[in-house]
Formats: sequence, structure tokens, C-alpha cells
Amino acid sequence: MVNASSKNENQNEKLIRLLEEQLALSNQQNKDLSKQIEALTEQVRHLTKLLYGSKTEKSKYNVPDGQGSLFDDDPSFSESEHTEE
Repeated sequence: MVNASSKNENQNEKLIRLLEEQLALSNQQNKDLSKQIEALTEQVRHLTKLLYGSKTEKSKYNVPDGQGSLFDDDPSFSESEHTEE
């Protein structure tokens, strides 16, 4: 009976070690996946900002040399219209 009890304890210790190793592996995988989720979330945030973020005109339309703008030269387009009341 002592021999069977000792054998059970030995099997239990092996099982405990195996479960601890699996737990450590699972914890490491969890950390790795959390880092990957964080990186992918940041990438989505950046790409969303590029796609839908505020945009500015980097350069205005350049008029070719020798060709004037249609509206810059005429003061009636830059002055407000006066109305009578």
C-alpha cells in the first residue's frame, strides 16, 4: 500500500510540473499576443488617421508662366458688394 501511495504522489508531482509548464507557456503566449494586439491597434489608428484625418492642401494650383489667374486681377472679385437699404 505504501508503494502505491508513493507512486500516486510521484504521478501527481509530474502532473503538477506539467501543468505549471503549460501555464508558463500560456502566460508567455498571452503576453506576446497582447503586444501584437497593441501594435495592430496602433497601426489601425494610424491608418484610420491617414484615411479619414484632416487633410491640408500641400500646394495650391500653380498658374503656368505667362498665364494669369482669372480672378486675382479683377478687384470686383476681392471686394465685397455694397447693397442699398
